[in-house]
Amino acid sequence: MIKFTRKQVQNRKRWVDALRSGRYRQTRGALRDRANTKNEAFCCLGVMCDVHNSKLWHNEKYGFTGYDSLPPYSVWSEFLIVHSDDEELSFYDGDYANMNDELNLTFDEIADIIVIETIERNGKW
Repeated sequence: MIKFTRKQVQNRKRWVDALRSGRYRQTRGALRDRANTKNEAFCCLGVMCDVHNSKLWHNEKYGFTGYDSLPPYSVWSEFLIVHSDDEELSFYDGDYANMNDELNLTFDEIADIIVIETIERNGKW
């Protein structure tokens, strides 16, 4: 089983902290929904993008460097294992989007899963 790199673990910890912080309102179907500044909301992957670099959001579609519903590879690779063998592809094909949008898991529940995945792969948090 491939382990997360030290940098990925650090980034995952920052992501989990952000998900649990209460700073982010949750939305579905978009990385970020910015109907107005007071009601700005994020999906779990939008929080990941914001943790990665909050200055990369653009204002027209409220996507992230040209992406609207899934982060670009450059962000995924900082937080997730995205190699070509079949076992690893599940990290890139929308599992987190599915947890957020289809299963309606809360940010706390998704954060718990991120911690469990990290422990399963690396043996510690």
